[in-house]
Amino acid sequence: MMKDSNAPRRVYTRNDVVHVCYGGKTFAPVGGETEIKVGAHVKVEVGDNGSATVSWKRPKQKAITETWKARKVPVHPRAS
Repeated sequence: MMKDSNAPRRVYTRNDVVHVCYGGKTFAPVGGETEIKVGAHVKVEVGDNGSATVSWKRPKQKAITETWKARKVPVHPRAS
């Protein structure tokens, strides 16, 4: 079951790539640098050009908004 499009998404890291999943795609910060912390709940708005605006509202602080691009996150098999 998919989440509501307005529901906050969690920021994850896998194989040293910070990313968020939205609408069946994975978005990651351009250049790999971000001020958004792993585990934060963010709002995602997808644009027409394959990018997404990721916003993190923090209590009593200014919100951080960044543009992330669609990207494949490398998957390595678990070591036996």
